[in-house]
Amino acid sequence: RNPRFDQIHSTAELFPHTLREIEHFFAIYKELEGKNTEMRGWRSNTEAHQLIESTRARYLRESRSRQATR
Repeated sequence: RNPRFDQIHSTAELFPHTLREIEHFFAIYKELEGKNTEMRGWRSNTEAHQLIESTRARYLRESRSRQATR
């Protein structure tokens, strides 16, 4: 947790340079593993939460399915 960002609730509240730093991190963080990443732009907080929840639900379904076939 970073106290500098406690009051930030939207990417619209970040300085453009901070957004570029975040983009750069996600663009290169998998390079050492030989994997590529793809930036698809910025979305709203609501869209981010929906994506996280739908991905989490899919993971749980697939995890249960794998366990059932063992």
